[in-house]
Amino acid sequence: MKKICLCVIPVIMLFASCASSGYEREPETLDLAMEKIVKMIDYQINSGGKIALLNYYCPSDKFSGYILDDLEELLMERKKFTVIGRAQMDKIRREMGISQSGSLDNDTIKAVGERLGAQFVVSGGSLARGDGGRYYMRLLVIDIQTARNTGINSAIFDGDERVRILLGQVKLPNYY
Repeated sequence: MKKICLCVIPVIMLFASCASSGYEREPETLDLAMEKIVKMIDYQINSGGKIALLNYYCPSDKFSGYILDDLEELLMERKKFTVIGRAQMDKIRREMGISQSGSLDNDTIKAVGERLGAQFVVSGGSLARGDGGRYYMRLLVIDIQTARNTGINSAIFDGDERVRILLGQVKLPNYY
């Protein structure tokens, strides 16, 4: 009986520690969060696909632009798919009256993707978590043929000084 108890106690402790930790993830830097999400997107999209980075919803156009530029660069480095360039995306956005930092429904996303000749469109955003400067990033990969999400990718990142500057929460000194 003692042998059984000694074997069961570590297992119970393991499950208790897993249960107490919940699903909370440790926040990452913005760069690590982006790399993590690009790896998830890489897994979800077949090689040779054409992908468009449509919009990134958050309160700051500067932050949205930064995220879209960084995503484009990271996805292009993988050399797995064709990434539709920012200039082409901006042209379609202007024609259709779409903001890079606005929220869109799947039908609008499908229409944009079809105009660009993309098989997949990435759309997402960030929200403050309300727990001490952490943010939640979520990106959807939408299949243009079906207008359905093929993957939801998320990460939590710290609101470090760079993030606060991009969000307009910290003013840079004016040296002019």
